Amino acid sequence: MNENNQKIPALLIEKTSSLSIHEVLQMLAREFTNAVTFSTSFSNEDQVIAHQIATSGADISLFTLDTGRLFQATYDVWHNTITALGVEIKAY
Repeated sequence: MNENNQKIPALLIEKTSSLSIHEVLQMLAREFTNAVTFSTSFSNEDQVIAHQIATSGADISLFTLDTGRLFQATYDVWHNTITALGVEIKAY
């Protein structure tokens, strides 16, 4: 990692320390247009993050890995998340 790359985390912390989660998500979407995406496994933590993304208005896409061997409960949560949050969750 070069010297400039080592400064990036410190710069992001400085730039976002006074922002709300929605403001951080919006800033990331603006700074990295069409490049911010979130991978969800539908865990509790991921559901909180997906909700924050969906309610922030930030242009952040969501995706998940579908092995074709997921439990039915996972597919149910997936469907319920799309319905509740009004988001698209792309499958890979």
